[in-house]
Amino acid sequence: MSVVQIEALPAHLASQLAPEIFDMILDNFHQSKQDLSTCSVVCKAWLPVCRYHLFAAVSYHAEFAHLLASSTHASLTISPYIRTITLKGPLAQHKENNLLIDSILSLPSVTSLQIERIVWIRVCMKLPSSFTLALSGSSATLALLSLNLRQVNFPSCSALADFLGLFTSLQNLTLENVSWDGVGSKSGERVPFLSSSSLKILRVIFSNNRIILNWLHHGIVSDAILERETACHRSFPHLKMLSFSDILPREADIMGAFLDSLGDSLEHLEAGILIQDLDGRNNDALSQSLGFSRNVSLKTIIIHRITLFQFPSLVTPVATAFHSIAQPSMLSSPYAWLPTIISSVRSEEIHTIEFHIWFSSEPQLDQMPWAALCNVLTNLGITTLVFHVFGIGADMQLVRGWFMKRLAPIDLTKTTIEFDFSE
Repeated sequence: MSVVQIEALPAHLASQLAPEIFDMILDNFHQSKQDLSTCSVVCKAWLPVCRYHLFAAVSYHAEFAHLLASSTHASLTISPYIRTITLKGPLAQHKENNLLIDSILSLPSVTSLQIERIVWIRVCMKLPSSFTLALSGSSATLALLSLNLRQVNFPSCSALADFLGLFTSLQNLTLENVSWDGVGSKSGERVPFLSSSSLKILRVIFSNNRIILNWLHHGIVSDAILERETACHRSFPHLKMLSFSDILPREADIMGAFLDSLGDSLEHLEAGILIQDLDGRNNDALSQSLGFSRNVSLKTIIIHRITLFQFPSLVTPVATAFHSIAQPSMLSSPYAWLPTIISSVRSEEIHTIEFHIWFSSEPQLDQMPWAALCNVLTNLGITTLVFHVFGIGADMQLVRGWFMKRLAPIDLTKTTIEFDFSE
């Protein structure tokens, strides 16, 4: 294969090209730091575009923060271009945590921030002047649109609420394994918050759901059960995607109230219910607390944490041999609530429901109320049904057959059934 060499344009012609053409060419190198670095020294006119891509996303650390703070040149040529920051701990000295976060908050163009494995050690945060102006009612606003906190420990839940309250334009919030050492304020004390939220995406993973939902929904830092009728709540008119992966049955009430308040803004829901009592004692509480009747724009529902491992198994191989989908087991299914809450869907836009199921043998599948589930899915007119299967091994064709036998009432001309065995 021959290589065609292309001669460079003469300088007198190249100088006549519109700057926008060079910008479009340089934009194609946005993922190549080496090429951008090379181009940045070719021509002074190319330098701003190269810096725009070179410093768009940075990994923040103490040395880098010191450079930005101590060098006037760096503060003028690097700081304005930083839009995405990742700060990962643990740091050598805990006192560096807040110093680094303070310096991040002072950067003018940051729209996305991810903080991992950090311990907050100062309760009162010194805010940059721009934040002070914003909080005092000035026209200054906070630019941060996306915040991801992973394995971050705060001195109190109130400190977390104060920190989140700084970002009034936040659209994407992820709290993963976020913890605190105490409530930090008198239980039931109201924390100031905006009456309407700009959030579009909210994910909460491995955290205290009730306290987080009480603060998000009511502006109160508390793990108490609040009366729906007496507690005022904030509106989330733009929240389209909600994910709570680890909901305890005793948290179903506040989760249900939050879902009701979202109304027709919610389009995509991910939820995992941690069933601890396998005798079905939580079925009534879950069925009564959770529902989607007010979420009339729902398009997809993903159910996590369907765990069918039992020690010992509640369903024996002998019982399974005679078990028919039309003749449900006399044992109360720990997931009898599942068809009930799905049947509450009133959205005409719903098209996909996914289930994440953990099990190790075919008899364990009969803990699911398949007959009721198939009936509900058929009535809703679900066009795509997805099962994410975990813990069963590599014989995918055999396992697929186990599911299809139980899903026999589903009309395959109207519904596509998919399986995912990736772990």
